[in-house]
Amino acid sequence: MKSLKRMLYELTMDKEFVALKFLIDRPNVFHVVGATHLETWHSRFMSWLLDPTERHMLGYYPFQRFLMAVADSADENIDNITDIAMLNVDQFEIRR
Repeated sequence: MKSLKRMLYELTMDKEFVALKFLIDRPNVFHVVGATHLETWHSRFMSWLLDPTERHMLGYYPFQRFLMAVADSADENIDNITDIAMLNVDQFEIRR
């Protein structure tokens, strides 16, 4: 049976763990500008914008455009982008 010290050493030397740690420790825009508390604000704004039931009067348009942007940047080739526009978005729920 491996010792705890040995298991911790192996974890910290694991290539995937090191890559994950790098991603977590990498500065983001909120840390750079000293506004880490604004990340909550950003998440709330995105939730408000993408939720068709909110009072912005845009309906599903922002959500559909977001899905189209994600599909457009995906590695997989999507043959018909209009399929996204025709999705029954009533079945989706926007959460923060």
